[in-house]
Amino acid sequence: MTTPLSIHIFFDFICPWCFLTDQILEGLAKRYALTFIPVSFPLWEHGLGHLSFEENEALRLRTHAADATAITAAQEWLGAEGMSLGPWGVATLDAHVGAQFAASRGRLKEYQHVLFNAHFFRNLRLDSRETLSLLAAEVGLPPDDFNSALDDAQYRQAILNAQIQARRLGITGVPAIVVDNRYLVVGARPPETYAEIIERVIQEKSMGKE
Repeated sequence: MTTPLSIHIFFDFICPWCFLTDQILEGLAKRYALTFIPVSFPLWEHGLGHLSFEENEALRLRTHAADATAITAAQEWLGAEGMSLGPWGVATLDAHVGAQFAASRGRLKEYQHVLFNAHFFRNLRLDSRETLSLLAAEVGLPPDDFNSALDDAQYRQAILNAQIQARRLGITGVPAIVVDNRYLVVGARPPETYAEIIERVIQEKSMGKE
């Protein structure tokens, strides 16, 4: 039996390129034996309330200009229609804490899918605990337990540990993936590029290069 390749995926729920990377890798998992390890990387843990109006607007314009091509890429790479860039300035720390709880209940992938869809296709704000609770319920997570978990110190520490791990690897933005602890790929890539990297790792392993 082929041992699955591990792929660590550093991501944020409000990053359109993270959504594309997630979907592309899910598609490749139908062709290759892959194990995904999602790693939280909240871009704006506590939102953008510390910025002045002018600073906020300048950042919004820069970010949207850089991310606008993600909409076209979603159509070209995935055939996805109706995607937007979602609400602006969303603090995602609670969403990632919720992901830790979802993982503990074996529902992480479903939780990720629902939150990506909520942000990019339903225009819902993921910094609303009420919204997060409703979304968690959609994947079968008990609302009361989920709400309590959002203040769990252990889950919050896990997010901090993930950020430390990212810095040690030199990761300063998302998406970023680490393929089988061999190759770091920063930024989204088209499906064929990820497939080429996976094929390279498979070949290296077949030649005994560990």
